[in-house]
Parts: sequence; C-alpha cells; structure tokens
Amino acid sequence: MWKKKRKKKKTTNYEALFVSSLVVDEKYRRQGIASKLLEEVELLARESEVDNVELTVNNWNANALSLYEKRGFRMLKEEGEDFKEKIMQFAEDPLRMVQKRMVMVVK
Repeated sequence: MWKKKRKKKKTTNYEALFVSSLVVDEKYRRQGIASKLLEEVELLARESEVDNVELTVNNWNANALSLYEKRGFRMLKEEGEDFKEKIMQFAEDPLRMVQKRMVMVVK
C-alpha cells in the first residue's frame, strides 16, 4: 500500500491510499478476512485524513469486484482519454486491458 501526494492543502500531504495488492490464501477465503483487511485500510485512511482509497482489480475476478463494490468502491473513470490515448496506454502497460481501477471515497 502506498499514498499518493495531495495537491491541495490539508493536515496531511496525501489525497489517497493505494492498495497495491490484497490476497487471501485459497484455504482461508470466504471467511471475511478480505473485508477485515479493507476495514483496516479504511480506518487508516480516515486516521491519515486522506480523501480516497484506490486499487486495481482484474476484470475476471468477480468475487473481488463484488467485495469491493459492497465496501463502497466504484469504477474510476479516466477523464480526457480518447481512443488513441487508450491504445497507446495499453501498448505501454498491457495489464491495463485486464484491470479495472476502483476508488472509494473516505467519509
């Protein structure tokens, strides 16, 4: 997990926490562990006075997508991107084709 630098003034210098990876071993899945981990991330975000929690998730991971949506994450729209820009980004980073970027506003 890492923090993105804040552009606006606030008591902290960060605007978002970014969860780079959230994995639960197969034998421990469906026990609420990922939800508890996300609760801790949300708590850390509030304590750090950041505005958002961001993450990426693979398009094919329906269970993770469902969990993140239940926790309040929404798809992050990448503004100002036209088709040509999108193709260039995919060429530079092929993972973008199979991943969705999500954000949750911290309240």
